[in-house]
Amino acid sequence: MIETRLLRQFLVVAEELHFGRAAVRLHMAQPPLSQAMLRLEEKMGVALFQRNSRHVELTAAGRVFRERAQEVLRLLNDAVAEAHATAMAHQVLVVSGVQFRGYDFLLAALKCVSEAPHAVRMELRQGPTAEQIAWLQARATDVAFVRGVEALGPHFAHECVAMERLYAVVDASHPVAQCEQVSLASLSSEAFIFTAPKLGMAYHAHLVQLCREVGFSPTPAHEVENMQTLVGLVEARMGIAIVPASVVAHSEGVRFVPVIDPSPETPARMPLYMVWPNDGPSQPRDTFIAAVRERMPMRTAPPPQAQVAMAGPRC
Repeated sequence: MIETRLLRQFLVVAEELHFGRAAVRLHMAQPPLSQAMLRLEEKMGVALFQRNSRHVELTAAGRVFRERAQEVLRLLNDAVAEAHATAMAHQVLVVSGVQFRGYDFLLAALKCVSEAPHAVRMELRQGPTAEQIAWLQARATDVAFVRGVEALGPHFAHECVAMERLYAVVDASHPVAQCEQVSLASLSSEAFIFTAPKLGMAYHAHLVQLCREVGFSPTPAHEVENMQTLVGLVEARMGIAIVPASVVAHSEGVRFVPVIDPSPETPARMPLYMVWPNDGPSQPRDTFIAAVRERMPMRTAPPPQAQVAMAGPRC
């Protein structure tokens, strides 16, 4: 049986008709290449080249063999590509977590993977952190994006992919709405609207802990099931809220005002973690993780939404 390596070497020599140039293209020395062509001829029992000290040319048999060798390698390459495409077509990448609007780097990673050659089919799911961890444990999701990783077991890997700046959400008539930025301590007397802890214990606990570190425990006015309702209640003057940058959007009835870092050691930031099972390689999952890493923002840089607040004094 003739090895494909010999076929590839033969085709380079047949193209160059010069053993020295062919050896350079193949990144090998000339003597081993000459010996390889002699072995090929011995296996076939025919001469493929006419050689002398100054000239190399194909024999009639060599010209026929060149055409057939090209066809064989082309068919082999096509077979490998089709097998790869078939295997990938039966794979599904399940990604769960945040509402992807507001996370340009995640959307870009998803787009990259979905448009790649032999792209896998993707499914996007949303759910509270506890539910996402359960999906990971059941292998019902491949990659999750969560706010806290304390509940993870030893069989999961995680990586912080973003540190989002926090914003105070106030109605347009609130005094803070005219501020360029605001400190958490100045909001101690306000009634706060929170998302329900069951939607994300780590998210809720992080906000409460930030308030306590500047000297107060926030007074909860309402708990809501989603961010849209939260913004709606703020606009109705039923309280204020603290949200991450990914939620910031233009609205006539509310203002999003950047929160000042309480201290260099305690930044007003909300982490976002990427989590996946640490159980060996998975091509679709690992490709997506690599795409996220290539596109994730600088973790300490303010996001582009930071210019939403109206110009005004620091409060």
